[in-house]
Amino acid sequence: MVRESTHRMGRGAGGSSAGFSLVEIVVVITIVGIMAFLLLPSFRELLPGSRYSTALANMELLNQSVLKFNQANWELVLTNSAADTINEEKIVRSLQYRGTEASASPGAPYLDPTLTINGTDDASTYRAHWNGHMFQLLDAGTAGDGLNLLLMTSSGTSYTFPNGYKPVGAP
Repeated sequence: MVRESTHRMGRGAGGSSAGFSLVEIVVVITIVGIMAFLLLPSFRELLPGSRYSTALANMELLNQSVLKFNQANWELVLTNSAADTINEEKIVRSLQYRGTEASASPGAPYLDPTLTINGTDDASTYRAHWNGHMFQLLDAGTAGDGLNLLLMTSSGTSYTFPNGYKPVGAP
């Protein structure tokens, strides 16, 4: 009887051992693995939807900036005759331009000047294409040039405009 009580003193409270047994750990790992196996297809279906949502949000940002610019200044009109993204980049730079304190228009810049833009003709991604008055969405799988809507991020550094820069359509 003395031997039993001595043996129990070496264990944790309630007579159970401190920590988990190997069997308990294996069971938990197996359950987590089964749950991951069952949920992974669901997460894969969410990815294309989130990319589309990001593209739409960035497209809305660009077009809202165009509307604000048009209301405060003049209408941004640029015939899109180029076969690359030069016109899209010109429009974005016009939206990012503030000018000097004396010449800055109310609300300028209309688009974050630290926003990086990347032109692409990669049909596997969502792109913003300038149609002459507004940006339009080119869905993944559609041919055409435009700004990559999934790579629009803030660089933390403002774009440096050259001396004498004038926005599109500036008088």
